[in-house]
Amino acid sequence: MDRAHHGRCMAALMSVLSIAVAPAARAGGASTLKLADVLARAEEANPEIEVVRQRATAMRAVPAQVSAWDDPTVRWEAWDIPDSWRVDQAGTNIFWLGQKVPWPGKRTVAGRVAEHEAEAAEHNLRSARLDLTRMVTRAYYDLWLADELRDILARDTSVVERITRTIEQNYAVGTATQADALRIQVELTHRTTETATAALTIETAAAELNALLSQPADTPLGVPENPPMLAPRASLETLTAAALSQRPELAAQRAAVASEQSGVELARLSRRPDFEFS
Repeated sequence: MDRAHHGRCMAALMSVLSIAVAPAARAGGASTLKLADVLARAEEANPEIEVVRQRATAMRAVPAQVSAWDDPTVRWEAWDIPDSWRVDQAGTNIFWLGQKVPWPGKRTVAGRVAEHEAEAAEHNLRSARLDLTRMVTRAYYDLWLADELRDILARDTSVVERITRTIEQNYAVGTATQADALRIQVELTHRTTETATAALTIETAAAELNALLSQPADTPLGVPENPPMLAPRASLETLTAAALSQRPELAAQRAAVASEQSGVELARLSRRPDFEFS
C-alpha cells in the first residue's frame, strides 16, 4: 500500500471514531435513575443522618425544661397518733406547700444556653445533610460518567472491529500492508481492554452509590440521567460570600460561641442564692 492510500485509510478510521464518540444510545429496557429519588432514599436510609436528627429533636425540648421552675412540693405531717399505724386518728395534721424560686434571670439565661445548643444541633443536621448530598451526587455522576464511557468504548470497539475485518480482507488481496493489519489489531486489543475496564468501573461506582443507600453492593440501580448544563448565575465573589454566611458548619460554630457566652453569664448568676417559700 502506498503512503497516500495508507493516509486515506487512517483518515477514514479517525473520522469514523470521531462519530462514535457522540453520546451513545441507552440500552432498551434500562430504568432511569433520578438524582432526586436517590437523594431522598439516601437521607431516609442513612443511619448517621437519623442519629443527628434525633439529637436535634431532643435538643429542641431542652430550653423549655431548663427555663422552667422546679415542681412545687407538698408535704404532710401527722402528730399525736394514738396508734402508730392509725394515721387517720392523728390529733394534729400539718400540710406544707413549698416552691423553690430561682434568682431572677437564672432560668432565663439557662434557657438561652440551651436554645443556642439546639440551634447548633440544627446546623449540624444541615451540615450532615449537605455532606450526604455531596457524596451521593458525586457517586451518582461517577456512575453516570462510567456508564457513558462504557457506551462510547463499546461503539468504538464495534467500529474498530469492522475496520479490522476490512483491513484484513484488503491484506489478503494485497491492498493493505502487514503493518496496517498489525496496527489495527493493536487498536482493537486496546479498545477491548478499555471496554472491560469500563465495566469494572461501573461496578465500583454502583457499589459506592449502593453503600450510601445502605443496600447491598450488587443491587440494580438503573441508568443515571444526564447532568443539567447550568451556567453560574453569580460571580465567584458573590458565591464565596454566600458560602461564608450560609455554611452550616460556620453557623453551628457561631451558635456554640453564643452558648458559651450565655454560659459565662449563667455562671455569674449561679453565685446568687435561690429562694424557697412554703
